[in-house]
Amino acid sequence: MQNETRKEIPATLIPGDGIGPEIVEATLKVLDALGAPFGWEVQRAGMAGVAACGDQLPAATRESIRRTRLALNGPLTTPVGGGYRSSNVRLRKEFDLYANVRPARTMIPGGGFGHRSGAGARERGSTSASRITSPSMATRMARRSPLA
Repeated sequence: MQNETRKEIPATLIPGDGIGPEIVEATLKVLDALGAPFGWEVQRAGMAGVAACGDQLPAATRESIRRTRLALNGPLTTPVGGGYRSSNVRLRKEFDLYANVRPARTMIPGGGFGHRSGAGARERGSTSASRITSPSMATRMARRSPLA
């Protein structure tokens, strides 16, 4: 068998707030166990961004996402009062995100879906309840990602 060298995929990692870091840590363990070739660039957002930079979506975080074109984020808290907008809404608008794509594959041979794979997508609607980023999910940050 030939030795394969996997190219590292750069990605922005935002641990999040509250239970976010715990969720992200568990997600990273799964990705590591699967041999996912991500090179994580850890950035701040949400309350961690406010505490460090006075902004829930600091410039360094936005620049990292632009550069890597891929991000994994935990849940982000929106500060109460003070005119803050949701970090998720800011991410969606900043990067012109329009769909939340969640690829799925049957893991159990002969399971209810046989050997079919699929993907679910949720389009951004006109309500603030529509979210493009969500906990424990890699989100492509550009319509024409080189990873697509």
